[in-house]
Amino acid sequence: LWRNPAATAPTTVGAGFVPFVGATVILSVLIVAAFASAVAEWSALTVVVAGLIMVNALWVSGGAVTAVMGLFPPVVPQSQPPQNWQPKGKTAILVTLCGEDATPLATYLNSFTRDLDVVGLGRDTTVFVLSDTSAALQVAAEEAALADLIADGRIIYRRRAINTGKKPGNIADWLATYGGDFEYMVVKDTDSRMTADSIKQLIWQLEI
Repeated sequence: LWRNPAATAPTTVGAGFVPFVGATVILSVLIVAAFASAVAEWSALTVVVAGLIMVNALWVSGGAVTAVMGLFPPVVPQSQPPQNWQPKGKTAILVTLCGEDATPLATYLNSFTRDLDVVGLGRDTTVFVLSDTSAALQVAAEEAALADLIADGRIIYRRRAINTGKKPGNIADWLATYGGDFEYMVVKDTDSRMTADSIKQLIWQLEI
């Protein structure tokens, strides 16, 4: 789940940030201290080398600390949204498509968009199908499969005539055109499957 940087963001620092920085600095200092203890006579060149070692030590230590901290993930309470909760902002769900069979996708989106209404996200969530399909027969089949969803206003279908950058390029174009209208964005491939409840839980966790 992506959050629009233009949206209001929390100002609090994550609980793991201070330990991460502290452990990284301490480990880096120990590495430089080990180098310094082996130097018999200091010179300008030795000082420069020590500085370069410090920069590399910070980089290596950061990776090491990240790996170690990953073994002890924080306990996050899995609270559920209140019964009548509504997101503070709008969510866009982008489904990328390029030459794949759109029939299974249409079946899934038919169910998924109805479930969005059931869980209370229908009003604040828009599903975009971003297509880079170019072969004429595939385009016709794709449009036919998605026609009912488009007609019912359950999805917005957008197919580019010029496929610069393929799927990533299509997402970049979408961000330039529509990104400012949404606070949250979920990107899914043609065969990705998420439930409406999962989307709701992601937004809730991001907002609390």
